[in-house]
Amino acid sequence: MIRATLCVLVSVSLVLSDVLPALAQAEAAKADTTAAAADTTAAPADTSAAAADTSAAVPPSTAPADTAGAAGETKKTNSWAECKELGQRDGSKASTGGSFIGGFFGGLLLGLVGTGVAYIAQGKPDPPPAALQAIPDAECRLVYSDSYGTKVQSRKRSAALTGGLIGTAILVAVLVATSSSDNSTY
Repeated sequence: MIRATLCVLVSVSLVLSDVLPALAQAEAAKADTTAAAADTTAAPADTSAAAADTSAAVPPSTAPADTAGAAGETKKTNSWAECKELGQRDGSKASTGGSFIGGFFGGLLLGLVGTGVAYIAQGKPDPPPAALQAIPDAECRLVYSDSYGTKVQSRKRSAALTGGLIGTAILVAVLVATSSSDNSTY
C-alpha cells in the first residue's frame, strides 16, 4: 500500500514538473508576443563597443553582418554576443516552480536518489515560438535557442536540487523522529 502511494506521488510530481513549466511558458509566449510587437517600433540600443570587443573572438560565420537598408543606409544585424545575451535574459524569466515541486517530492519520497533523478530529468527546453519569430537572422535564432535552453536548464536543475534537498531533509527528520519514538516505547 505504501509503495503504491509512493509511486503515485512520484508520478504526480513528475507530471507537475512537466506541466507547470509548459503552462508558464505559454503565458510567457503571450507576453512575448505583445512585447515583440511593441519592440519592433523601438530603436535598438547602441552596442557597437561591445560588438567590437567580441568580434575578434567570434568566428567569421557568426560575426555581425552588414545589410543595406531601404534608403541605402547600412545597419548591423544582431551579433552573436547580443543573441546569446538575449537568450540568457529571456531564459532567466522562465518558470521553475514545477522543477522545484518535482525535486521536493522526489527528495521527500526517495531521499537523495529522488533528488538526483529530479536533477537529471531536467531537459533543455525550446524557447517560445513568438520569441524565435521576432528574430530575423537564422544564425541568431540558433544562438538564442541554445543560450535560452542552457539558462533555463540550469535554473530548473538548481530549483530541482533545492526542492530535493528540502524534501530529503524533511524525510530524514521524519525518519529520525520516528526511530527515536520507537526506541522510547520499549
